[in-house]
Amino acid sequence: MFILSVLGMLPGTAFALAPADGLFIGTEPARLPIYHPRTQSQLQDGEGWQRFIDSEGTGWLARFDEGTGTPHRAWGPGIPLGPLETEAQVETALRDFFARQPELIEVSLDDLVLDRAGYIARTNTWYVDFQRVVDGVPIYRSGITARIKHGNLILLGVDTHPAADWLATSPEIGEELAISQAIDLGPAPQA
Repeated sequence: MFILSVLGMLPGTAFALAPADGLFIGTEPARLPIYHPRTQSQLQDGEGWQRFIDSEGTGWLARFDEGTGTPHRAWGPGIPLGPLETEAQVETALRDFFARQPELIEVSLDDLVLDRAGYIARTNTWYVDFQRVVDGVPIYRSGITARIKHGNLILLGVDTHPAADWLATSPEIGEELAISQAIDLGPAPQA
């Protein structure tokens, strides 16, 4: 008990731990979204989301990215996209959906490039990811993910970062220096 009393008198920094510079934990830092009930409620009442709910999204729910106002993850009763047998049909169906519901993604369809589309026959499910680009340059961790089951859209993840349009896409340093600095300074030094 005496030890606990003494520890309680020490300043809070006594318990701080800073990993060594050479420590590599195998993952990069992750952004952990924090949801505030009031902000989430305001975004759910927003004009764009309500327009979606009133048209195709009846019964859908969402957790919004509070920084962008887009639905970080949205899910609900299936929205029919038609017969989908090929990757090209899936891409076309989703692009048509995004064109009808632009307030969900908040970026131009030209800024979305199909990254991957995989089909699992056993569950009749498509797993689809679009990459967000600005001037043809991919934006790290930016895009849209979708799940389509039995031809119905059931989940949508939007991380398009609409404000990224201002990013400069012309390189300021050469390729060799960029690679060298990424290896030396990056969060994954052995990558």
